[in-house]
Amino acid sequence: MPSLLAAHRAITMASPMYFRPEHEPSDAELDAEIEASDKWRANVAAFGATEAERYREVFRFKERVKRMREFPERVIPVEIDGQKKLVVPLVNIEYDFDQFMALANRVANALLEHLEGGRASAVSERGE
Repeated sequence: MPSLLAAHRAITMASPMYFRPEHEPSDAELDAEIEASDKWRANVAAFGATEAERYREVFRFKERVKRMREFPERVIPVEIDGQKKLVVPLVNIEYDFDQFMALANRVANALLEHLEGGRASAVSERGE
């Protein structure tokens, strides 16, 4: 496996992933359910029918998601060399923490050695 170098320019967050149902409802099916809901009626009452239509896609999206089954873990989708994969960050959390702590300890020890060496050379330059 080739080694990978990554420059992080933003925060990456794991997000929920959903399985599509065998039968995906049509917009007409979703609209029938939406229009029968109290939330839609409240939306129409608050904004009027014309303005409420601006939010129909949001209501459709929420209805679609309600019909989907959520993947048990949050994931990060990645694509490398045209291959799409899913990273499940919490699977390796203990290993990743151990690796991070080992790196932090190496950095701290190197810094201490540098500071102690710097102090020793500064003392010897003053003749103390």
